[in-house]
Amino acid sequence: MRVLLLALCLLLPLGEAAACSCFTPEFRAKTTEDAINGARVAAFGMVTEVSAEGTARVRVEESFKGLGVGEFIDLPQAVEKCGERASRPGEATLLIIFSEQATACDKYPADHYLLNEFRQLGKPQ
Repeated sequence: MRVLLLALCLLLPLGEAAACSCFTPEFRAKTTEDAINGARVAAFGMVTEVSAEGTARVRVEESFKGLGVGEFIDLPQAVEKCGERASRPGEATLLIIFSEQATACDKYPADHYLLNEFRQLGKPQ
């Protein structure tokens, strides 16, 4: 059940205002804890380039788990898995990667409420 709730929360492209009005502080804290504990990578980054095939290259600007600041990660398209998630150079994005192979499915909007929740943990690397 907890995994289902976490998946639902991560799939919703909620801005901070929506998160504040919909979720209790306790629910946000639990979702944040589950996300950071379950993720292999949790980071905020900037798309630096996009290949002709749609693979986004992301430079880590803030790391909460898994990658160091300044490292790069490639996010290939996974249309069959999550539909097309177009990227563009200069796009800021939240990355939450649970599986071994990162894809564009692991990319969330920069205004996703979990970014501020991760920052409030006080442990960026």
